[in-house]
Amino acid sequence: RSARLSFSLAAIGSVILTAAALLLLTFVPDPTRHAYDATLWVIAGYVGFHATLITAMSIFLLVRNARGYQSPRKKGEIRIARLWIDYAVVTGLIGLGGASLSGILT
Repeated sequence: RSARLSFSLAAIGSVILTAAALLLLTFVPDPTRHAYDATLWVIAGYVGFHATLITAMSIFLLVRNARGYQSPRKKGEIRIARLWIDYAVVTGLIGLGGASLSGILT
C-alpha cells in the first residue's frame, strides 16, 4: 500500500516538474537569438526529459505493483527508480531554480 502511494506521488510530482519545464520553455525567447536563451532551453529540455522518464517509471512500477508482479525479495527496479527519481528531482529543482533566478537577477 505504501509503495502504491509513493509511486503515485512520484508520478504526480514528475508531471508537475514536466509542466514547470514546459512553462519555462514557453516564456524563454527564441534560442537562436542569444546563448543565454539557448542555455535556458537546454536546461528546461533536460529537466522535462528526465521528468517524463520519471513519469514513465512511476507508472510502470505502479502498474506492476497493482497487478502483483513485484516480489518482496527483488527490489532492484524499485531502488533504481528511486535513485533516478531523487537525481532528477534534485537536478531539476536546481536547474529550474537557477534558470528562474538568473532571469530575475538580470
